[in-house]
Amino acid sequence: MAVPRGGGLTMRWSLCLLAASVWGWDASSSSAGERIVGGYCTSGSNGNNCNLTGLVAAADAVNAFSVTSYHLNASGLVSTCNANYTACGWDGDVESFSSDVQGASDGALTAIPLVFNNAGHMVSYFRTMAAEGNQQQVVDYLVAAAAEYGFEALSIDLEPSCWGGNASACEFPTSDDVAALHAFIDLLADGLHGAGRRLSVAAGSYPVAQCDNGFPQYELCADEYVPKCRDGTYNISTCNCCGFTSWFEPTGLCATKADRIVNMDTYMSPFDTAFFQDAMAWYYAAGCSAEQVAVGLLASETSDDGQVDEMFDAIAATGAVEIDIWSNFWSGTLTQEWGPSLEAFLASGTGSPGAAGGPYMPN
Repeated sequence: MAVPRGGGLTMRWSLCLLAASVWGWDASSSSAGERIVGGYCTSGSNGNNCNLTGLVAAADAVNAFSVTSYHLNASGLVSTCNANYTACGWDGDVESFSSDVQGASDGALTAIPLVFNNAGHMVSYFRTMAAEGNQQQVVDYLVAAAAEYGFEALSIDLEPSCWGGNASACEFPTSDDVAALHAFIDLLADGLHGAGRRLSVAAGSYPVAQCDNGFPQYELCADEYVPKCRDGTYNISTCNCCGFTSWFEPTGLCATKADRIVNMDTYMSPFDTAFFQDAMAWYYAAGCSAEQVAVGLLASETSDDGQVDEMFDAIAATGAVEIDIWSNFWSGTLTQEWGPSLEAFLASGTGSPGAAGGPYMPN
């Protein structure tokens, strides 16, 4: 998952003006639906971080869980995770684990398995999928798995990260790649919706979160940046900035058929209200509705009682109906520190903001 790399630069006034002109959400149009608090599991089924007992015990506060279950491979197809794929880090049958937890919870927990790849070859693998025409095969595979194991939703987390020291060692997304991503999201959403299931997409594109130098660095992406990454003109920091902000460009992403956009730009430690508001407003200004954007939180976001209250007040002001926590909520003290606030969030109904007829927009 992408973690914010930026500093404190903001464009709150510009975002507010842009949102006022292009964003047409109305609180009266909010659809009824169950709220979700999801937590990501990163350890094996025999570990202490993500086990059946802990998941079920915390179901009043966290009613969904997500295990990295599938990965995009070099053949442009999706494989089920196992211990041989290090990014999965799972030591058993991951699909059966998620299914078993759902069953043991008597419906209190919903599995949202993750389809993942965040290595420097992700873009290359995605291009292979498109070039080989594998999209429908991948969709069929995932929809069939959701039906077989009783998954109500899937989440895709495909990140154009480059972890090497030289940007030329990685591929970065072009505008054609981004268009292919949106088409794939729609195809997968159609398949899942046809089977009565949902799709979420993890995204991180707010420049202050994804660019080491914030908006000034982001402006370097305005021209075609990929050749400059290939020939070494741009360093790895700038290429990652351009890769994330291009791949997850919010206007096109908000217009896809994905049910949720999980906002990874709100990952921060410690929590900062102004930064959080700006990172949410980035998606509202691009056309996402309040209910479409899920709040992403780090498990290390805060443990201070006053800051916990501040954080959940800020979340309530957005009208969001989903919170996703990275990661392993069950392994530490967060069940005590955040538990009451999460339970209140789940009990508070649908996502219509109570104050001004829409989510908070910065002044």
